[in-house]
Amino acid sequence: MKSEMWFTLSPDIVIEGVEGQALVYLYEGTGDNLLPEDRSAGYVDYLNYDFYDLDPSTGKCEERDGGMVMLKEYVSDLSEPQALALLSEEIGSADNPIRIKPENITEIDPLSLTGLNI
Repeated sequence: MKSEMWFTLSPDIVIEGVEGQALVYLYEGTGDNLLPEDRSAGYVDYLNYDFYDLDPSTGKCEERDGGMVMLKEYVSDLSEPQALALLSEEIGSADNPIRIKPENITEIDPLSLTGLNI
């Protein structure tokens, strides 16, 4: 996986706490959040994610949720589908399973986001 990705999700994917169209920022952690006990448990890297409500008509973009997924392998060793599967597991639940697949996302060039209020 690249060190960062910006993308939107298809409308049929519902994420609790995110209303309407979601803009997602998925990016590699710097390693600063891993504690000694995390490293002892075998964690070596992590993915950070942020969800934003997106209103393309107004350019309004409001952060709604975010977090991190700790990994026992390096982000650079993950394929894009593997990273999306890990994100799906992290944000999904038994009541609201989420399956983010490459065909459910539209990747965005970060330079195209300059008009948004992030």
